[in-house]
Amino acid sequence: MQNTFLVIIEILGTLAFAISGIRLASAKRFDWFGAYVVGLITAVGGGTLRDVLLGLTPFWMLNWSYLAVTGVALLLVIAFGRYLIRMQNTFFIFDTIGLALFVVVGLEKTLAEGFPFWVAIIMGTVTGAAGGVMRDILINEEPLIFRRDIYAMACVVGGLVYWVGWLAGWQANAVQVLTAVTVIGVRLLAVKYHWGLPVLRGDSMSEEPMEDLRLRGYVDGLKEARTVSVVLDREEYDLFMKTCGSHAGRIGIRELPDDRFELSFSEEAALFYLHEIEDMYVFEGFDVNYNHKPKGIVYRRIIDRFFDGVGWSH
Repeated sequence: MQNTFLVIIEILGTLAFAISGIRLASAKRFDWFGAYVVGLITAVGGGTLRDVLLGLTPFWMLNWSYLAVTGVALLLVIAFGRYLIRMQNTFFIFDTIGLALFVVVGLEKTLAEGFPFWVAIIMGTVTGAAGGVMRDILINEEPLIFRRDIYAMACVVGGLVYWVGWLAGWQANAVQVLTAVTVIGVRLLAVKYHWGLPVLRGDSMSEEPMEDLRLRGYVDGLKEARTVSVVLDREEYDLFMKTCGSHAGRIGIRELPDDRFELSFSEEAALFYLHEIEDMYVFEGFDVNYNHKPKGIVYRRIIDRFFDGVGWSH
């Protein structure tokens, strides 16, 4: 029963991470094969690194089902692309679920090999976060783990909760579920309340905020990137600036007739802004009955403008 439950967790985590990778690959206009590769590396990258460090044969080389699950993820995105790719919270939801489930898998596998708990917590973090790092590198994004977002630290907190449950002698499946819920909860709260670790600054470093430096990497550092434009009305523009205004100093803004505004930036910057808007849509766009708030309707319109203006796949 214990092994069956762990296999279910691993398969669900593989599916969730694969969808998160394929979803971003679609936004980057990868072909089907490229999207499959990104989804597969997202799903198995962390576990592969874990197994190599533990001296084991990578898990996906012993069972072809992980390749098949990634194929299923690709088919789901192809078949339901109009809804799945444009679903505003798709990336965050599937990435967070995959992160949480893979932390549990990494902890369990490391402990089963007889390693101490401190190693298990590290391997749980590697299992959860490394695949996302590889995904972001492949699609030319700054990895989430290196941003101020609470990402890898959510894995560490989940590992500590697992340790406490193990010391308390709780039932194994209950500890696994609690660990996954903890990782998901920390990620949700971190995004909702903008939690982040302090930014390390050196003497030679500019006083410019890290977010601006990051955006400079998207815009100024990508001279060959395709320049795109998005047109917003006054209400959409005001909400966009309220949400992303601290990053908006490096985009072109032109006022148009009829109280509209044209925003110009690189495609990579557009994806960055879209992630910011998506996060706020998830946490501020709905009431307790999951009905759209007025602000949620505006957030959704902004995201639709991005997809239409940039020309990403529907």
